[in-house]
Amino acid sequence: MKLGMNERAPLIINNVKEVLDKIKDKINDFALSFQLNYHEANTIFYLRKVDEIYFDEYWIKISQSNGTVAFFNYDFILEYCIINADDVIDLGVV
Repeated sequence: MKLGMNERAPLIINNVKEVLDKIKDKINDFALSFQLNYHEANTIFYLRKVDEIYFDEYWIKISQSNGTVAFFNYDFILEYCIINADDVIDLGVV
């Protein structure tokens, strides 16, 4: 997985990138989760399916191996979590 970062990205991104760099040898075992302030559930990306994450000044771009590309504005992200993929619990839609 490729990681890129704009030098003007928010400070929290340094922490997120640091954790991703530490787990790079076992990246397939983890997922990146965002709690967005307009959703009741987290948005989860299994890192084994992610080709690239780019942390820009105002947004995050996540490109997946299946062609999906997602963009998230930092202003709408309440929490960032990097969790073991085995710990992801799918509660489904209620």
